This record gives sequence, C-alpha cells and structure tokens, in this order.
Amino acid sequence: MFHHPSAGLLLSSAALYVTYRPYWVIFQRAILTGDGSEAGELASFLEHAQLLFGFHVFFQREHLPLCFWTGVTLLGVIGLLLLVMRHFRRHARGTAVPASSPP
Repeated sequence: MFHHPSAGLLLSSAALYVTYRPYWVIFQRAILTGDGSEAGELASFLEHAQLLFGFHVFFQREHLPLCFWTGVTLLGVIGLLLLVMRHFRRHARGTAVPASSPP
C-alpha cells in the first residue's frame, strides 16, 4: 500500500543529493581549506536558487518572492485548517450520544 509514495520519496531524495552534492563539496572545500577557486560558481548557484525556475521574469522587484512564498504558505495553512475542521465535523456527528427517552 505504501510502496509508491516511498519509491517517490527515494527518487526525489536521490535527485536532490545528485543535484546539490557538487555545491556542498565546493562549500566544504572553501570552508575547510580556504580554496575559493570555485566560489564564483557557488555564488551563481545561490543567486539562481533564490527564485523559482521560470519566474525570474515576473520577480523584477525584491519583495515579490517574499509575497509569493507567503501566499503559498498561507494557502497551505488554510487548506490544512479546512481538512482539520472537516475531520472534526465528521467525527462529531458520528460520536453523538443519542438522547435517552424518559421512562
């Protein structure tokens, strides 16, 4: 039952590892040995990592990424709250104690 999500998690973790490992090596080498020969590549990566892929055209002003991620976070929180309210509403109906009839 849980094989498909776990396979997706494994593949996404592997993709993240393969993507970010070279930059971790550059960062580690710069910290430990003081080798700054590839610092330009690391700086370029960090600059591009601040924006979503394909959205650099829309984010000409500095505050727009903050507004975008705030909106995404708020939509996620609202969705989570709606799910929690729906859960409690369903369980409240199912566990209601019927009123006893007078003798």
